[in-house]
Amino acid sequence: MASHKLLIACVVTLAMLGFGRHVEAASLTLAWDHSTSSNAAGYQVSYGTQSGKYTANVKAGYVTSVTINGLTEGTTYYISVQSYDSAGTLGSPSQEISGTVPAPVPVLSISCPSPVLTSPDGKPISVTLTPTVSGGVAPVSTSCSPASGSLFSVGTTSFSCTAVDAAQQKASCSSSVVVAAPTQTTAEPQPAPKPPPPGQDSERERDSKPTPPGHMPEPTPEPTTAPEPEPAPAPDSGTTSEPTPTLGPAPAAVTLVCPTIAPVKEDAQSGKADVEFADPIFSDGTVPVTVSCSPKSGSQFRIGTTTVSCSATDAAREPFACTTTVTVTDRPKLSNGG
Repeated sequence: MASHKLLIACVVTLAMLGFGRHVEAASLTLAWDHSTSSNAAGYQVSYGTQSGKYTANVKAGYVTSVTINGLTEGTTYYISVQSYDSAGTLGSPSQEISGTVPAPVPVLSISCPSPVLTSPDGKPISVTLTPTVSGGVAPVSTSCSPASGSLFSVGTTSFSCTAVDAAQQKASCSSSVVVAAPTQTTAEPQPAPKPPPPGQDSERERDSKPTPPGHMPEPTPEPTTAPEPEPAPAPDSGTTSEPTPTLGPAPAAVTLVCPTIAPVKEDAQSGKADVEFADPIFSDGTVPVTVSCSPKSGSQFRIGTTTVSCSATDAAREPFACTTTVTVTDRPKLSNGG
């Protein structure tokens, strides 16, 4: 019978297959030595998910390597190779080897906040920046520029943040910090002093006049108090008194309201979904002059819950901010018969 030897080395690769959205499939590439028999016309590769039980075969031809596609990530496969002659007669199987298709690395993503604060005295204030990170391989480190805790002046200042995971994936985002100036208060003007009655000098004018020689200054008259008016007689029991006016509740402050986004399912078992959502509006029903959300509407979201941060300005260019969440659920996985 023909004999051959299977190389111990096994190369694991990932291949992208186009179908619908993005679907990931895996493959194993293996190699062997040519059979020493001169009757060998080709080689058959047998494989399965249990040792010694092969559920699929690939006729590779007279070559020394083959790539098996359509495998399942995270699964171990057991493989053996046999040569065959021109009549299709199989030789003895090689020693069995195994190879595991690695699971995919979760895609790393980062979302920046949009802080809106007020400086109490108009001076720069310290702002803590806390980006939201999802996916990736732990540990994940984050950094921002300017750094979290830096001083931000009154106005709008842009910043960016970067995340790096253990698999050296990098993701970045950018946003802005809005620092408002304190509200200016205007002091009410004091009423002007009343002029003195005709024929009388004011106290300041009397003090400024010189005293003739040999005359003593006239004493300042004591101020007189007007008699208090007598209380008005109580109204008859048959009369109705005027109602006392009361102040109503203060109008509610206008806020920015983010949309509530219904959960969506992943696209074709891809682990992701394109999600579109409405822009936020003000609580009084008016539409913002400018609005931006991160991640923006129409972005691709992975399975799980992701925070969306939105910021906007009104017609008076006052800044507002709000947050909402996007939840992507997975679809039931279809099992393949073996």
